[in-house]
This record gives sequence, structure tokens and C-alpha cells, in this order.
Amino acid sequence: MKGWPIPGGVRACLDTLRRTGHAAYPVGGCVRDLLLGRTPGDFDVCTDARPERVMELFPHTVPTGLRHGTVTVRTEDGPVEVTTFRREAGYADGRHPDAVDFDATLAEDLARRDFTVNALMEDVLTGQVLDFFGGREDLRRGLLRHVDDHSFPEDPLRVLRGAQFAARFGFTVAKETVALCRTMDLSALSRERVEGELQKALLQAPRPSIFFRTLDTMHQLRPWFTEVQRLQGVPQPPRYHGEGDVWEHTMAVLDIAMVCSHT
Repeated sequence: MKGWPIPGGVRACLDTLRRTGHAAYPVGGCVRDLLLGRTPGDFDVCTDARPERVMELFPHTVPTGLRHGTVTVRTEDGPVEVTTFRREAGYADGRHPDAVDFDATLAEDLARRDFTVNALMEDVLTGQVLDFFGGREDLRRGLLRHVDDHSFPEDPLRVLRGAQFAARFGFTVAKETVALCRTMDLSALSRERVEGELQKALLQAPRPSIFFRTLDTMHQLRPWFTEVQRLQGVPQPPRYHGEGDVWEHTMAVLDIAMVCSHT
């Protein structure tokens, strides 16, 4: 990946951290997108520098998640989230860790990620991709697989993230990940977080129907998409609707609408 199109502001952020004796790596979705030949929407950076040190090094920062190790650095190419390597313990609120330990290794930091295809770092000096969990092979296979059985269920939003990733990238969700998602309770999620994942599925996926079909496979249309689930089995006149019930009709309409929006 050496020489790939990393924006100048992001590269300057990485260079500053490295020049001052710190490790610094692009991480997560930006590395995934570069490997897929896509232009990343944003860049996240992981480092061994503590949050307070990051704020010392960069004059324009926002302490967006200081107690969890995240500082947003303002660059000429937009904001860059810089997060200290960390281990986490517990998610009582289903979103934020109860405790954070900043004395973590690269592998331990990546182990807290949701899916293997997001548990990737790049060494921009050598072009080496750091992959401890088989994420590159899963990308090649188009497979969405969770990293860890214990940490994955701590944030129920990951079920919806998995469904929208499947829709946006055409991934198949691994059987063991589907099984784990079936055990998770999404009822306490906020409307805003659910809406964020729904918007990505409806506005960015070539086939938005895959989002709902994946949730159906995971037995997770309820509680947020109960009305959509109720379309299943509702009959239509076969003379006019050879596709089947109202569920199938609605899924087809979603996909056709996306095609029409790009023509």
C-alpha cells in the first residue's frame, strides 16, 4: 500500500507523530477501503502517544473522546481521529467502555474492533498491512466475520453495522457471526445511532434490500423494523406481482430506486 493516496493532512499527522518518537498507523475502515480500491471517506489513526501528548503535538485539536483515548486533529484535509492503543473492559451502556487501559499492544488494540476487515493497520513507511485476524483473506473472500466472541456483543449497533456493510460492499456474513448476532438485544439503541446505519444502507448501498435481508437472516428486523417485517407473507395478485409477497415487492422497489437515482 506504500504510496497509496493518503491525503497530505493525514500524512502530515502521521509524520508528526513518528518524528516525535511515536508509532502511528492508519487503521480500520480507511485501510479496508484502500485495499478494496475505494477512496476512504475519512481516516483514523492509532498511536502509542497518550491523548494529552497528541494535544501537545497538534495546535488544532478537539478532545472528542479523551477518556477513551480519542482526540480529533484538524488538518487541511478535514478532521482525523487519533486514538491511543488501548484495551477495554465492559460496556455497561452498550456504547462506551467502562474502563480503558492505554498500555496495549497492536494486536490487543485491533482485537477490540468489530469485524476482521476493519481490524487492519498500515505501516505507511513500508507499505506493510498489519493483519492479526485474517482480515485481508476475508476481504478477498467477501466475508464479514467478527473478531472476538466476547467483545463483539458489547455494542449491539454492530449488528446493524454488519448489515449495512453487507449491503454496501456485497459481503456475505459468516455463519458464526450471524449466529452471534441472533443473540444480541438491539432494543436499547438510540434512534440516532440506528438512523445513521440505515442512512448508509439506503444511500450508499448498490442494493439496499441486502440490509433488510441480512437483518432478517439475523432475526433482527425487530424491534426497529417491525413494520418492514410485517410485509412478509402479505399476498399480492400473482397476475401483477410475480415477484411474490409485499416483502419481496418492497425489496425490489428499494433496489430499483437506487438504480434510478444513479441514472
